[in-house]
Amino acid sequence: MREAFEILEDAITDCGYWRWWTANLPASFQVEFGGVQLFQPPSEASRSPSGIYALRFMQPRKVEFLDFAADIEEDWFSLLQADKITPPSLGRDQFILGDADRAEQLRQQAVHAHLHFTSPDSGGQVHLAFRAGQSFGLFVAAESVRLLSHSGEIAFSSVARLHGDWWDYWRRYWKLRDTPDELPRDNTCEVCIPAGG
Repeated sequence: MREAFEILEDAITDCGYWRWWTANLPASFQVEFGGVQLFQPPSEASRSPSGIYALRFMQPRKVEFLDFAADIEEDWFSLLQADKITPPSLGRDQFILGDADRAEQLRQQAVHAHLHFTSPDSGGQVHLAFRAGQSFGLFVAAESVRLLSHSGEIAFSSVARLHGDWWDYWRRYWKLRDTPDELPRDNTCEVCIPAGG
């Protein structure tokens, strides 16, 4: 699972952003990302593949929205959920999935934490902590996590293949660009340029 989490960290943060969140507490807490580099065929040939994926945390133990600046809107997380602020981008060094110690270290860097939910059961088997943009962040501790797309749940054992498939798709996208066979415009492909590229 650790390898899948590390690949997901890269796939989510290379060109990704935090789109949305929703909660069905105490059963689950879900966070949704866009620009994720996992490939699944588009539902229609005239469309680009969806880059929207979610992590659904089951039996959360703690959920906190993190402020990394002192002068931000107090209820920014509600505005994000209501699509009233621009989704903040993510960074590779500021996104930790699975590693409890590193997640806690990032959590401790926040200037303020808004406790959204806490369970009488402490701990949690899976942790997520990330900083989004300059000011926002999230911390989740839960018993387990699921990876979801619009087509349903994705096995963590498929993550490496789907990430490799996305880069194959990216290469094809650019090979065919500005030709009669070009693929539908894909904003994630347009902004993702690999190191040395």
